[in-house]
Amino acid sequence: MIRKVLWKVAEKSFNRDSEKFYNIIKDLDKGEMEELSEKKLKNLIIHSYKNIPYYKRIFDKIKIIKKVYEGFEVDLTRFDKIPILTKEDIRKNRKDLISLDFKKRRWQPNSTGGSTGEPLDLMSEDIFSNWADATDKYYFRNILGYDEHSHKEVLVWGTDSNLFNKWAYVRRQVGNWLRNRKQCNAYFMYKKNMAKYVKVINDYKPTFIRGYATPLYTLAQFIEENKLKIHSPKLIVSTTTTLYDFMRKKIEEVFGTEVFDFYGSREVNGICGECKNHVMHNFIFKNKAEIIKINKEFGRIIVTNLDNYVMPFIRYDTGDLATIQKEKDNCDVPLPVMGRINGRTTDNFIRKNGDIVYGEFLTHMFYPKHVVNAIQIIQEDYERIRILFVEKETGFNVEQKNLITKKIQKVMGKSCNVIWEKVEKIPLTKSGKQLYTFSLLHKDKKRTEDGKQVI
Repeated sequence: MIRKVLWKVAEKSFNRDSEKFYNIIKDLDKGEMEELSEKKLKNLIIHSYKNIPYYKRIFDKIKIIKKVYEGFEVDLTRFDKIPILTKEDIRKNRKDLISLDFKKRRWQPNSTGGSTGEPLDLMSEDIFSNWADATDKYYFRNILGYDEHSHKEVLVWGTDSNLFNKWAYVRRQVGNWLRNRKQCNAYFMYKKNMAKYVKVINDYKPTFIRGYATPLYTLAQFIEENKLKIHSPKLIVSTTTTLYDFMRKKIEEVFGTEVFDFYGSREVNGICGECKNHVMHNFIFKNKAEIIKINKEFGRIIVTNLDNYVMPFIRYDTGDLATIQKEKDNCDVPLPVMGRINGRTTDNFIRKNGDIVYGEFLTHMFYPKHVVNAIQIIQEDYERIRILFVEKETGFNVEQKNLITKKIQKVMGKSCNVIWEKVEKIPLTKSGKQLYTFSLLHKDKKRTEDGKQVI
């Protein structure tokens, strides 16, 4: 009870009131959800027309909005005429994507690039964060049937603050205590660390575990290989990287519980999550998702975030894929279904002693101060890492490279040779996926959902 009260006080101090936003959506039926989503989309388009120079030019050209006596009228039948917004578009037009009234809004700088390999500098306002928290509440309470903050939770989540920012680490620890959860650092899946994580889970006995797909799978393998006993939570929620069938199966077998997939991104937050029938549902009150077909099986995930007025992303290309075929579902979740997510791929890196470093930790070295346009990090040997990078127009100086090299060596070993290679474009796999990190030391490369080799 004390933690709940203190958490509410902490939320208020940061202008957070996610419960207020959750209350807007908690009892809505399917028709009301669609009505709310359409209303928010029209309001976003009107705001963008009045305040975002980039969209003003586009909307005038495609005639999606017109002035009427009462104000503005939006023609959503022309919504698909809005050009898809890419990361390159954002970098080239950043100033014109910022709202003219940004000084009147409460916002914070935001960064992405950890899992996408294409860094971006963003702006996020308080209402955006409130709706993100409200989405989490809706997913756990309304779809999975648990109040997240009323139960113990273990997070298998990445943080480098304990290495590079001690004050941020302390803040994170306090926040975890207030939210009734323990955190296991997903970036450093060393054997000694994973043994500690098993003890944390067994001692704390959480109701649920939430974490990155790949580290959860790695932890399950460790538990199985070492014949360890592990507490079985009520459920596990996997996020961030693609959850393949073989990964889900192993995690469920080892922990003796069901795994549910939740998909979102730093740019727009929660996009969709699996219901109890393991069917993906789009959180249309937060993000409007479209699947744009690229072949018979897959489509690009295009998202419009409905809340971030300070820097709106309309028809934003996430860089991820989803299956075209929507799964049938007869559950009572009042949200539209989506295909299965199949996009982001990162490898773990292996140290000489067998310890594992989560690949996304290495991509995080490139932000919040983004120094390149895109990267791919390859572990060629235990003591050799090659970094392919697409240089920004402003260049990439020696000091920046040396700083990142030292950070990598701090984790992979001082003798690790970091090789920098400038390229025009980061290559894709044969299946069209972007591999942001991969290790040539993995014996099995059959890690895709269809059993085919990724690299």
